[in-house]
Amino acid sequence: MRISNAIVRLVKASSIDILPDGDVSVSPGVGVSTPETGYTYPQIHRILSMDPEMSFATRELKLVLDELGITGTCITSGGTITGVTAFGQRHDQCTAGARSAGSDHLSSTVSEGHVFLSGIQAAGNSPAVANLMVYGMSSDGTTDPQAQVYNIAAIPAQPVGTEYIAGNCKIGNIYINRPTNVEVIMNTEAERVRYAGSLWPKLIDIMRVAMVVRIQTDNIDLVGPGGSQIPHTGVNITHANSFIQFLKKKQGGGGTEPAASTVHIKGTIAGMAYASRQYNASGNGAAGATIDIPLLHDGTNVPIVWNTAIAYATS
Repeated sequence: MRISNAIVRLVKASSIDILPDGDVSVSPGVGVSTPETGYTYPQIHRILSMDPEMSFATRELKLVLDELGITGTCITSGGTITGVTAFGQRHDQCTAGARSAGSDHLSSTVSEGHVFLSGIQAAGNSPAVANLMVYGMSSDGTTDPQAQVYNIAAIPAQPVGTEYIAGNCKIGNIYINRPTNVEVIMNTEAERVRYAGSLWPKLIDIMRVAMVVRIQTDNIDLVGPGGSQIPHTGVNITHANSFIQFLKKKQGGGGTEPAASTVHIKGTIAGMAYASRQYNASGNGAAGATIDIPLLHDGTNVPIVWNTAIAYATS
């Protein structure tokens, strides 16, 4: 059975189908215990733990940001999201479209756990990609939260999908109009809690989310000690004077949607910005500077506040 990716579905009252980009990985997370003895060969192995997980990437930035909060969303039978399913389509070279017309496709579902965003990266003019992670858990410690079905009758239809690219940013009232890379690093620390006798985690505990925004630019005079520069020693920034943006690409053809259209994405941020690398170049290539921004909660707002239907800010 040879399969390739189809869609990933957030199962809910009105399910959301996400078009994956690149890898989709599903793992049972088997932990094997082998006694350490003085003998040449081990005589027994035991399954100590199961930490099922699923990871995938997508260009569907708005779908992801609208659905998942900074700390992610629980997957429970009575919750908003009741499962996350990755579909695989079986190959058949003798069928029109080279995909099987039979009831022999694959689905892999995590029915209990937590789904969260692990990061966003937008390099140059390439589409922004969001990376997601799903951790499975078992509230009774003995029921496998992950299930595979190998005889799915039909795979869901392929959605058209949307794309965004990195837009200009503003950091402490300094407008960065030549970003070469914009990255949101979530740094989510999630503890999989397992109690005595439980094979699977009984709890996914979100311990900490230490977000960092990283911006690279070839406009290296934006970093330095001057009043209109971002210093190495750091400067505090607020939601009122700092943001990152993602421009929506047109559906088909080239270019982006008009700046005035309320279809773009903007995230206001608060934290401390500093120049982590003032200059980096290779050979006769253009030098680049890197600005790191560890984010913080300002007492009112979460570290990054997203608006996924907004006009593009040009200053």
